[in-house]
Amino acid sequence: SGMTAGASGAPATAGSSGGPSEMTDGGMMDGSTMMDAAMTMDAAMPTGTTCLKGTGDFTGKGPYNVKSKTVTVGSKGMYTIYYPDPLEASCPHPIVAWGNGTLITGGTAYDHFHKHAGSWGMVTISSHNSNVGDGTFHRAGIDYLLAENEKMGSEFFGKLSKNAGVTGHSQGGAGGDRSSDHANVKANVNVQGSFGTPPPGKAALLCLTGTEDIQPTGCPRAVMAATVPAMSASWDGADHVSTTLNEGEGIEQYQRLYTAW
Repeated sequence: SGMTAGASGAPATAGSSGGPSEMTDGGMMDGSTMMDAAMTMDAAMPTGTTCLKGTGDFTGKGPYNVKSKTVTVGSKGMYTIYYPDPLEASCPHPIVAWGNGTLITGGTAYDHFHKHAGSWGMVTISSHNSNVGDGTFHRAGIDYLLAENEKMGSEFFGKLSKNAGVTGHSQGGAGGDRSSDHANVKANVNVQGSFGTPPPGKAALLCLTGTEDIQPTGCPRAVMAATVPAMSASWDGADHVSTTLNEGEGIEQYQRLYTAW
């Protein structure tokens, strides 16, 4: 409930009950069509080819427990890796590189995102750095996991997909955009880090924002200018800090759409 259509070229709005408004690069969708699109997106996860589990409803916790470990990635410094427990040997786990927002250091500030994704079968590598906007930290994280997948004796040996995602909050989302042309990247989720410029590369784009975000029109403008599959979602009442860092208004839907994409 609470969803209204987003017209092509105009920011989507949300109803008074507090719901998401979604706009694709295809223009206007009515409420029922948006619900169908969201359900299709969730249900369209490939089965048998990756370790993504479940029925396609990513609202709650998935079937895996989640472990974490801290590693050093060359000159880029420390990262925390979140990964499913157990790691499967019969199917590859998709990999994701995360970037923090400005001034946010360490690998655990956004662990509600990482644990949620990990519970559904994904492996996330999160830089501890707070200045990741150039995309090089995302690239280094992806390359580290790809190398671990080929390294005999690694906990991740032969268990990871070569398909990667990039993501992050605020400056970290901008860094994800800039690294989205990495050869292995298939998906990009920008969490409140778009100022309207579509990212390079061929990775499908999901851009998350909120009505109280610092740049609420950035995601819709980036999606309308994108030449790849793209969707913008805005949550009524979501702001730039408390929603994403402190699991505030809209965080459940952010995590659901993030994981599904």
